[in-house]
Amino acid sequence: MVEHIPPEGRRSIDLTGLGAAFGAESPARQPAIVEGDPAQLVEGDPVMAGGSGLPPARFEFVAHAEVHLGQPAEVGPVIGGRRRVIPITGGRIQGPRLRGAVLAGGADWQLVAPDGTAVIDTRYMIRTEAGPVVSIATRGFRHGPPDVLARLAAGEEIAPSDYYFRVAAALESGDPSLTWVNRTLFFAVAARQAASVSYDLYALA
Repeated sequence: MVEHIPPEGRRSIDLTGLGAAFGAESPARQPAIVEGDPAQLVEGDPVMAGGSGLPPARFEFVAHAEVHLGQPAEVGPVIGGRRRVIPITGGRIQGPRLRGAVLAGGADWQLVAPDGTAVIDTRYMIRTEAGPVVSIATRGFRHGPPDVLARLAAGEEIAPSDYYFRVAAALESGDPSLTWVNRTLFFAVAARQAASVSYDLYALA
């Protein structure tokens, strides 16, 4: 039997800010209610109290990117969905830790699942303002309501908050001044436009 916990013994945890930190609405529109004695649940629980001994996750803004796209080449139905290759024709990345031009020649080897989810799989290069080249590979997902995805496919400008578009990114460079990119985890919050993709790149500290 579950013991009834009176209101004064409940702890309210507001989760709505978590999604906002990543540019998306949180599914928790109302505060989550954890039943039990707050002192026991929080102070005695290393997960709830943040007392696991591990450092908290932190991330740092690296740069904003605008990546220009060419016309997709449709490979067609393959195992897992429909393959399409979208050329990357140029663009720009600029921010406090990385600035340069997106080089033509890369592509997104995108797989569109039966439910409309786009599995992002890109490889391209950036030539920094100082000269060295950085390679970047991303892997992630874009999904949303069917009507929103249809409007995106038609080239309409859709608010990024109306769909999910997130990628993990791996950066590489052989230049000594950019050694830090080889050993840092990155992620990006992205948006799709008619002929481009834009994203904010973050480093996990």
